[in-house]
Amino acid sequence: MLTLTQNILIIILTMAASLAFMVALNRVWPVAKRHTENDLVGWQLNVLGTTYAVTLGFMLYTGWTNFNAAYLNAEMEANALRNIYRLAEGLPQQRQQLEALVRAYADAVVDHDWPDMARGHLPEESHEINENMWKALMSVKANSPSEITAADHAISELSTLTQHRRARLLQSTYRLPAIFWCMLLVGGTLTILSVSMFGSARPRVHALQVFSITLLVTLVMLSIADVDLFVFHQSSRYVLEMLRHILHIPEEKFFISLEDCGNTVSSTIPVALRRASGEGKLLPGHTVVTCGYGVGLSWGASILKWTPLKVQNVMKTDVPALVAG
Repeated sequence: MLTLTQNILIIILTMAASLAFMVALNRVWPVAKRHTENDLVGWQLNVLGTTYAVTLGFMLYTGWTNFNAAYLNAEMEANALRNIYRLAEGLPQQRQQLEALVRAYADAVVDHDWPDMARGHLPEESHEINENMWKALMSVKANSPSEITAADHAISELSTLTQHRRARLLQSTYRLPAIFWCMLLVGGTLTILSVSMFGSARPRVHALQVFSITLLVTLVMLSIADVDLFVFHQSSRYVLEMLRHILHIPEEKFFISLEDCGNTVSSTIPVALRRASGEGKLLPGHTVVTCGYGVGLSWGASILKWTPLKVQNVMKTDVPALVAG
């Protein structure tokens, strides 16, 4: 993530470059000589600007959605940690140990995890503390119903904490594919050039129109090619096939899972992702685009980097032994 100073510097340099180009173009190619081409350039700008605006809006929505998801996940992790600290009061034998581990975990996340994730490194200190918290809870010998309840809830909260920590690490590794960045940069450059060229000479303008629109459309197609799998809401085969043809998505990259389960409403995308993974069509590291919609009243899309989670079911194996003890 760029700092505020870097963001301001990029804005200033971009604005200066665009204004410098406009001034240079006006000297080399006077506005009076380009005035007769306004209708042609206006058509180009309309097509190019609309295409780029849709693309930019989609990317912005994806980035903002991922940011909100990461923020919510961090809040859930903090809430689970706070609940473990409170539940430690119901476990007299392990109270001091658990409270110390909770404080150490919070310090490790703030002082080590976030800086390590910013540098692209995998944090280890909070993982070790998390393992020690599991060992502390698994060693609890409850002597009363209240201690059994506290231990049960503490294990549940620790399981939640572990899942949110794992999700935080996965979210920190997500990056927008390079081809999408290329499309955004080239599309923005072409749009600015088109605005600056309002009223240019016919042969050159015509050539640049063909070149710029072809380049942008090619980049859009390449960005689609960079995606390994498209998983849409499994509403019906007719609708999905129609969407695939409209979007020109290759059949081998468009997953449909309706043969034996039909439309399971809100769970169609998770079910389809699980089946695609089981069939070997979705592998770790693949880029997948998901899109959900409902009766035409709501819709949403996201770009994901597929990384399967391995979740251990602690409650079924360890809690009965804990209660019996």
